[in-house]
Amino acid sequence: MSNKPVRFDEALDRALTFCRQHAGGLGGDVVVVRDVVGRIRIATTEPARDVDVLARGLHALLGAWSPGVAQLFLAKPDLLDPSAIFQAPELRRIEPRLGLVERWITETDWVRPATPPPPAEAPRLAFFGVKGGVGRSSALVAVARHLAEQGGRVVVVDLDLESPGVSASLLPPEGRPRFGVVDWFVEGGASQADEDLVGQLVTSSGMAAGTTGEIRVVSAAGERVDTYVTKLGRVQTASTAARGFAEQLDQLLRLLERRERPVALLLDCRAGIDDLAAAVVTRLSTTSLLFAVDTPQTWLAYRLLFSTWHRDRALLEPFRDGLRIVAGLVPETERQRYLDRLRNHAYDLFADYVYEEAAPEDIHSFNFDLDDETAPHRPIPVYWRRELQDWDPVGSPDTVTEEQIAAAFGELLSYVDDLLGREAEGPAP
Repeated sequence: MSNKPVRFDEALDRALTFCRQHAGGLGGDVVVVRDVVGRIRIATTEPARDVDVLARGLHALLGAWSPGVAQLFLAKPDLLDPSAIFQAPELRRIEPRLGLVERWITETDWVRPATPPPPAEAPRLAFFGVKGGVGRSSALVAVARHLAEQGGRVVVVDLDLESPGVSASLLPPEGRPRFGVVDWFVEGGASQADEDLVGQLVTSSGMAAGTTGEIRVVSAAGERVDTYVTKLGRVQTASTAARGFAEQLDQLLRLLERRERPVALLLDCRAGIDDLAAAVVTRLSTTSLLFAVDTPQTWLAYRLLFSTWHRDRALLEPFRDGLRIVAGLVPETERQRYLDRLRNHAYDLFADYVYEEAAPEDIHSFNFDLDDETAPHRPIPVYWRRELQDWDPVGSPDTVTEEQIAAAFGELLSYVDDLLGREAEGPAP
């Protein structure tokens, strides 16, 4: 055996190969468990045969990622709580009798098979991007204004807790509600997130002035800016101590739906591979607008995220229908050429990690042609406009005209109209 160190990426492959090679002696169903620091153990439903020999062999293969010969194998009869492994929410089935459990501290919702929640009472649109500066929040503001102009009440939830943005676009500093999203999680850690708190999270935006509708905003921060960072530092702990982000967010959204009766909820997600974004995109019955610009950095970041799914049907089925690429900041020149190139890159991304490999006659497979206008990879364009670079919707609303907004966001607004018309008639405002 070489003295070269076994790297993190190699260890799991070695463990899975070992389990396949020794399937006859491992005893029943097998689950590979990788803990929060990366060490690997093998759990079996029945005690393994020749366990000492197997443990020494696997220990040599894993190097530093072995917890030690004596701790490598876990037999179900010896476990205090076997369900924590064999029925774990994050259990992924690699093969019929071989599974994997990854013990992470953060970002677990990206790879946790979801139990679909009951149908939402109002359509939920998530605005997400793996990179910042792609026009995501501006697009959300434009959609909110558009729905208000149609006479609807829309609820905007600012989930970009690390860098709140959309709530600042919709509310002046003195107009924030008493509490914010961060308070919902912190109070939830003490079992105090309830309907009374929801009533103090939401307020109206002046951007709806002159329309027959209303824009209601749940900001990231409330009135007390001096305690925001101390609360933010406890959000992860509060969520872990009580329920996960998805469960807590779903409760908040359902209470908002019943209280506000919106035509839609618009959720502004933090850019990047983030816990809250994971909960929103994968587990909350959302239509997820995936903002992209055609750069190598963007597609690498999306590949790093999508590769965790890699056509895992059980993982993808609950949310794959809701994914849709949005082309942000489409340049003023050679627009069609740019959009064609972006579409091709998006198609490669989905084909590699999301679309199913199936025969052409299999009409039920989740697969799309490159030119299919209904496909998730087909980009909805948002056009770059110079006058929108300093757009302040609340502070200086008259600096941008309705025509300029329509020129930039028109195709996205049409998509949202079609989406809401298909998915819901919309509660009365």
